[in-house]
Amino acid sequence: MALRIEMTKSDGFTPDKALADRIVDEAMKGDIEVNGKKYGLVLDIGGHYKNAFTLAPPLTISYEEMDLFIQLFELILKRCGV
Repeated sequence: MALRIEMTKSDGFTPDKALADRIVDEAMKGDIEVNGKKYGLVLDIGGHYKNAFTLAPPLTISYEEMDLFIQLFELILKRCGV
């Protein structure tokens, strides 16, 4: 299982490396609070323009872990104005 999320400008086409970098910086801070606990995320960034995140969890990932990632990633995107 693998998924890529590409960050683009508002036109939906132009790569946005600056946004991807801001997202990585926010994710690494380790101060995202969910259910009273603080978390951080280590995101794999790549792609030709270094604006894409690759999500490739182990096949043993639980539904709870997937839900937690979605919560954390949404909060990071909101912090970055997405």
